[in-house]
Amino acid sequence: MLGSPFPNASRMPPSDGKYLLKAVTPVFQAADIAFGNLEGPLADGGISPKCGKGRPHCFAFRMPTRYAQYLKVAGLDVMSVANNHALDFGDSGRQTTRQTLNRLGIKHAGSDRTRFSTTYLTVKGKKIAFIGFAHNGVSLNVNNLAAARRAVRRADRMADIVVVSFHGGAEGAKAQRTPRKTEIFFGTKRGNLPLFCKNSS
Repeated sequence: MLGSPFPNASRMPPSDGKYLLKAVTPVFQAADIAFGNLEGPLADGGISPKCGKGRPHCFAFRMPTRYAQYLKVAGLDVMSVANNHALDFGDSGRQTTRQTLNRLGIKHAGSDRTRFSTTYLTVKGKKIAFIGFAHNGVSLNVNNLAAARRAVRRADRMADIVVVSFHGGAEGAKAQRTPRKTEIFFGTKRGNLPLFCKNSS
């Protein structure tokens, strides 16, 4: 999350975010593949169905589409867009995210359960699959172990290496360890992550 002008544009980073990734750019650029999590949509406007009127403590994020160039300059090759903020600006936010990343040649995984769940790239003669999982209603879900196994096995047939990325688990000071049970956060099932890891391979 490089900065969100919603709900308050005065909280944007200095220099319009240009230098946010400066310290890690040498690391990303030296890597064979640099992979990250995009914690919210790339969108220049829109309405958040998540945060209607009268919800002052609702967290909805959207990064300006121009910020995607910072990801490219820093050397990021692949982004997961499967997370709890993916739907903060609805389907239009997901669409502008895909369009923006595509325009810059940045691969993305996890935008939905089917067509955009997995992406592939070839590096040093190896075909690599990236699959994005989350606990929302559009991505492959960390709570659906059977679907996870199917997705991983399908990718394994098409690639030399499969990278599974998931966004799950509870948050906050009391959630610093991963329990061997399904975690619930604000009423949402966020997965039994040890079980997910064991059964999605």
